Amino acid sequence: MGSSEKKFARKLNEINVVDEQELREASANIEPKHQNDVADLINSYKSLYPKWVFDLR
Repeated sequence: MGSSEKKFARKLNEINVVDEQELREASANIEPKHQNDVADLINSYKSLYPKWVFDLR
């Protein structure tokens, strides 16, 4: 086994496996942040898309 393969195997062994149910519960409790900013950004992309298409053509 090469040096990089040993490092990769060692790194894989360092990863803690989390129970799926625990992960689902934790992700359900994540509070969404910046929802308004994300929505504004997506809307600006949608409104600018026709201009981008025109410019790129």
